Amino acid sequence: MASHWVKQGLTSSIMWNLVGSYFHGTAWYASSRLTAQEPWTGHYGSMSPVWATAHVTQFTKPGWDILEVDGGSGHLPAGGFYVTYADPSSGDWTLTIVKISADHAPCTRPALPHYEVAAENATFELRPWVKRSTLSVWYSNFEAFGADGRVDSLFKRLPDIEADGDNRFTVEVQPGAYYTISTITKGPTKGEPAAPVPASQPRMPLPYADDFEDYPVSQEAKYWSDQIGVFEVHHDGSTPNKVMRQMVPETPIGWWDLGTRGPMTLLGMKEWQDINVSAAFKAPSGGAGCLGTRANQMWETGITLCVFTDGRYVLSDGGPSLAGEYKGKIYASGKLPSPLPSSSFTSLSLTTVGGAAHGAVDGQVIFSSAPISDAGTGFAILGTNAWLPVLFDDARVEQAGPDWGPLAPACPAAEAGAALFARPCEKNGRVAEDQRFELLPSWGLRHVGSGLCAFAGSAAEGTRLSLSTCDPKDARQRLKNDYTTIRNSLQELTLEAGNSRFHLAGGFDGSVFLAAKRSADRLPRQVQSWDSWSFFPNTGQLRNQYDPNESMGYPRCLSTCKPTGSLPIVV
Repeated sequence: MASHWVKQGLTSSIMWNLVGSYFHGTAWYASSRLTAQEPWTGHYGSMSPVWATAHVTQFTKPGWDILEVDGGSGHLPAGGFYVTYADPSSGDWTLTIVKISADHAPCTRPALPHYEVAAENATFELRPWVKRSTLSVWYSNFEAFGADGRVDSLFKRLPDIEADGDNRFTVEVQPGAYYTISTITKGPTKGEPAAPVPASQPRMPLPYADDFEDYPVSQEAKYWSDQIGVFEVHHDGSTPNKVMRQMVPETPIGWWDLGTRGPMTLLGMKEWQDINVSAAFKAPSGGAGCLGTRANQMWETGITLCVFTDGRYVLSDGGPSLAGEYKGKIYASGKLPSPLPSSSFTSLSLTTVGGAAHGAVDGQVIFSSAPISDAGTGFAILGTNAWLPVLFDDARVEQAGPDWGPLAPACPAAEAGAALFARPCEKNGRVAEDQRFELLPSWGLRHVGSGLCAFAGSAAEGTRLSLSTCDPKDARQRLKNDYTTIRNSLQELTLEAGNSRFHLAGGFDGSVFLAAKRSADRLPRQVQSWDSWSFFPNTGQLRNQYDPNESMGYPRCLSTCKPTGSLPIVV
């Protein structure tokens, strides 16, 4: 708010959403004021954005004035902003002071120009007509990190102050600081949740099943998240049976995808690979019922089975094109003995395990062990091929294959000095302790099990990374990244040393090291590497892929375990 008013004259900010509980892997994940990262439990983590908001909302009310720049609001001399809010009725006022470093305040759109901040003592003088009273002081510092790399000072009340004989008061403002100084001394509080935070369950529980009977008409079904088109619960014609129906009759005005693939809704985890998806469907002439596994948000990737009303079926990579032509790879295709019945539902089933897919229609196998790519992971899908009112019923998602059980210890417990590696990511949302990391606000990369942080012994090309006691002041542990997007895309993690910048890189030989920009392009082909990563918050995995990249094979994850056996070299 402070910078918005001082720099642009904006009087409000919209946080989209106040509370967000999207599946990780969908756009704008973690962009809400409060993120509940597990829709299936409601568990939520950091409250930092909430307490930042409280610096304004607990000390102002609708109808208060915002004082003009150079008349109560403005720029701090050493970087940062201050804004004063005033109640025209009572004379109460609230001053907010904000000084956040540029690398902790990125803006998604548009990017902010670079700026510098430094510590300073800021003195404020009250004009003769300003209300004088004891002033409450509330303080946060989003860049004052504890030994564990986390923020310690969040919305704390400091001792009250009063202006001196010259009607002045002085505040020490460090980078990361957020002060609220106000005549409002009673009422504001740092509350506690009314109910305990739900316990974390990182992996969505399976099996999942829904016959859609328990929803009011026109409501969305639980967990299904529409990405293309709209799916609502309605009656199947005049019958009492409730189904999920695709509602959009024609290509809408798109913001992102302007009409590439058919309508679809998704559910699950971006880590899923080996699952069975089944449902019954009924479609008008020319339509299709589609099931998918390992899909990304816009159905550009994923193993998809579509069965058309004329009896054709296609097993493809990615969803069906609205133009009628498949743009991805076709793994299998064929035709049923007869067209689908128009008045009754047809049951579909798709199972993917490793590099094989199995499909069935009304219980009859149409392909078994069809070879597919084993590199992809992603969501379960219900969808169709066109803007048609296709109906779905009795949807079910289940575990498939052997890679769902508890994990045996993969390597000895991590300790200081132990090297870091890159090995194939654990499948299906299983949490492997050697691959479970946490992105700290201090730019540290903390291994959850040991409490130790990734560390580069020297800022030099080729330096291997290891674990060390977390120290937010140690520049060799600061791997800066765009934390607003690293959960939604591939991003570089950058270690800065003077004028040099090195990126966290990994090799297909299992090594993890520092690399200068684009050095991966200059490495010998037999030691190919990557230098961008994506963070998967439910499992704590730092992956070398966000969406599947066939040329890189199955995703690799940062790990405290040395890979066993031989890893394929991608050429």
